[in-house]
Amino acid sequence: MQRAIHVSITNVGRAYKLFKDKGSEGFFGADRRHGNAHKILGARKERIQNKLDQGKSISGIAREEGIAEGGIRYHIKQGNLKKSPRLSNP
Repeated sequence: MQRAIHVSITNVGRAYKLFKDKGSEGFFGADRRHGNAHKILGARKERIQNKLDQGKSISGIAREEGIAEGGIRYHIKQGNLKKSPRLSNP
């Protein structure tokens, strides 16, 4: 089968295990990962929002939290986080 569909034996084994454990639902069911930045949930989300409220930069927050800037930007764009305007020095 591996040669017929041109995939590695590792992928065949992985697919077989998924089918054995979850049946056809494992292949054709809803993808529960789609649209969920799993690293920005709960307490972390609150910490990030507090830092945004303090006017910290997205890149600085991402570095401190150990996540990608894109994840924070995604949540801002989706409306899950609110970006406060940066405070300028007079």
